[in-house]
Amino acid sequence: MLRPFLPFLILIASHGSALLSLLFLMKWLSPDDAGRLNTGLAIQGYVILIGTCGLRTLLVREVARDPRKLPYLLTNHYAITSIAGLLVSFLALIMSTLFLGGTREELWMRLWLACGAWIATTTPFPFLDALGRQTRGLAIVAVTEVGFLACLAGGMIPLELPVIGAAFAIKWSITSVLHGVDLAQHGNHFSRKLSLSASLDLMIRAFPLMLTSLISTLPITGTVVMVRLLCGIESSAVMGLASQLAGGYLLIAGVAYRYVQPQFRNIGDLKDLTRRRSLRRVAGLLLAAWVLLLAFSWCLTHWGLPPIYGEGFPTIAALLVASLFGAASLVGWTTLLALENERAIFWSYFFGALLFLISGWGLTRPWGSVGAAIAGCLGTGLTVVLMSIFHNRTLARLLRKPGLSRAVR
Repeated sequence: MLRPFLPFLILIASHGSALLSLLFLMKWLSPDDAGRLNTGLAIQGYVILIGTCGLRTLLVREVARDPRKLPYLLTNHYAITSIAGLLVSFLALIMSTLFLGGTREELWMRLWLACGAWIATTTPFPFLDALGRQTRGLAIVAVTEVGFLACLAGGMIPLELPVIGAAFAIKWSITSVLHGVDLAQHGNHFSRKLSLSASLDLMIRAFPLMLTSLISTLPITGTVVMVRLLCGIESSAVMGLASQLAGGYLLIAGVAYRYVQPQFRNIGDLKDLTRRRSLRRVAGLLLAAWVLLLAFSWCLTHWGLPPIYGEGFPTIAALLVASLFGAASLVGWTTLLALENERAIFWSYFFGALLFLISGWGLTRPWGSVGAAIAGCLGTGLTVVLMSIFHNRTLARLLRKPGLSRAVR
């Protein structure tokens, strides 16, 4: 009975362990060190996103269509991500040092995180997805996260920034290696053929996907770097916790909509009352989960963490509102994809991210981390509004086509 929900439960265990690890560190690190760690993790999140070059969705589609391409695509995937990941990690290390500075311990932490992010960009997880072994891939992540939490709670990892950075790097590396081992155990190996032209073609086709993913995360995770740059280290500690909570909620929402999306293949599915009720049920469950998360966050910051996090609860609440808008934008993504209007998805996220950057620059200076969180709300809110407008216009245009209006009724 639990089998259909197993990936979802594993994901909760995985991200729950990751969140508990972060909360443990927030509790015992000083606010300054917590801010340094949160900034480093936010930067490396973007390193992994850019270093993978947006290949994940493309590789899943290509291998699902023709599994015989797997060895060839696997070879090109490693060639692309190993080089791109190294370059992006090195560039991020230099840029963060130039613009953010930092102590000697923070620089060593960033170096370790950069090494771990480089290895993480090469993970073959997309191929496990394409072969229908997502549960195994998620289970590997969950095991490493639980192990990391156990090491932290057991005092096996000294609470020093360079050591913590190395521990994160080791965790990411172990996960990537185990994904490769799992793939190899099922007879999937590298091809001897490596084509530069094919690799370039993959990168060009994946670039719009990478760009969309990058700008869609800015109003949530970008707040950490913005606050660190404009308000200082201590403020980024609270912002980092807010970003992790909001990001965890969006991760769960993303998994929920991955199960809903296959039901909406075209305009006819969008008009189907049964499918629309299914979408509303998922949205209602996610709203209930958001309310519970908000209550949990209040209890956590007031009773479980140092006073600075309780004082910063308005920042956390505001960014959680931004994450709720982010979950709503996934509904827009699903419907616009069914209407074959992928450009509208990109432009909605683009203008939302642009509004976040402009308003964040103006609001963060006078209002601190609360201003950055409000800017996140404005950015994600605009994305939802634009998706609604694009959805209505596209639907009206399609229904005006002769014969189509009757066909979908």
